[in-house]
Amino acid sequence: MKKNILQITLGLIFLFLASCQTTPKGPPKKAGSKGFVSRGDLENFKGEMEVPGNYREKTSFSTMTMMVRFDNVTLKQATATKTSRSVDISANQVKSAEIYLENTMGQIKRFDIKMVQSASSAKARKEELVDIGELEYREKKTYGIDYMLTANMVLGGESYFQSDGNTLNTYNVTIAFAIVDDADSVVGTSFTVEGKSTRNYVRSIVTGKYLAGYTPEDQELAIKEAIFDAMTKAMKIFAKQFPVSGKITSISEFDFKRLVWEKGSKDGVPEDTQVCVWYDDSGAAIPIAYGNCKPEETGTTIVIYKWNDKDKKYKSFIEQIQQPGWLKSSDKSALWATSLGLPYPLSIN
Repeated sequence: MKKNILQITLGLIFLFLASCQTTPKGPPKKAGSKGFVSRGDLENFKGEMEVPGNYREKTSFSTMTMMVRFDNVTLKQATATKTSRSVDISANQVKSAEIYLENTMGQIKRFDIKMVQSASSAKARKEELVDIGELEYREKKTYGIDYMLTANMVLGGESYFQSDGNTLNTYNVTIAFAIVDDADSVVGTSFTVEGKSTRNYVRSIVTGKYLAGYTPEDQELAIKEAIFDAMTKAMKIFAKQFPVSGKITSISEFDFKRLVWEKGSKDGVPEDTQVCVWYDDSGAAIPIAYGNCKPEETGTTIVIYKWNDKDKKYKSFIEQIQQPGWLKSSDKSALWATSLGLPYPLSIN
């Protein structure tokens, strides 16, 4: 009997803990506000359908030509204690981290990146960048550069010693981003992101030297993973600050849920990007639907899965849009789509 009571009690405790862990925090106040957005997020979103911020095409920086300017990298020294001390990061690892960050920044499709510039060291390293096939160097005057994407990085790490000789190394990176014009005036909102990675190594409890696991190459990789972690967070912010907007150019005559959008992968629209389709009513943006993107290089098919027809004041108008030939008989500049954050990546290292 006591055994049965104990089993029941343990079961109730388990269910209580499980319910505590899985209780949702509630939907975001605005669709797309979490940065990464999926179809499921929008289908389950119970709030009012709204057009995302910065939805006007002129705020989409995919049409702006930019160059990267890496301003500075600083090493942060942790305070030494009996059980921890700063990780030693070599000059080569710092330079490798700088190059990796620049190359990663250069892959941001949301902007049209034309050049890498690390102050005076850009020309000295241009051959290296071309050799690995990441970016092609050009003089600034070759292009009409609109803005500069600048970054400052603080790099550091700390070793935590355990009594059995195992050591946990944490690698931390803080990156401050800003978009500036030629007068170094900030465009948009500056922000800072942090990244982290860890490694487990074995040290001698007598000499403190590494015995197993550690190599300079592995530490360099760990630093890059911390940078990637920070860049993943940065991309969510970039996507929210600078969404991709463009016109809907046609609607399928056979399936009104299929729309053609003028923006494609070259404009920074990845596969499974979620969008809000909206109507320009004399300057006022009216949300019409949520859809999923199937992009090609220069255009995208949007498949609508959620209409804003529960709002009675829009329902009859949306029914008109769904009729064959509506867009051909209407003002083609009136129907638009704007991206909602980024699609969830397959994995985040």
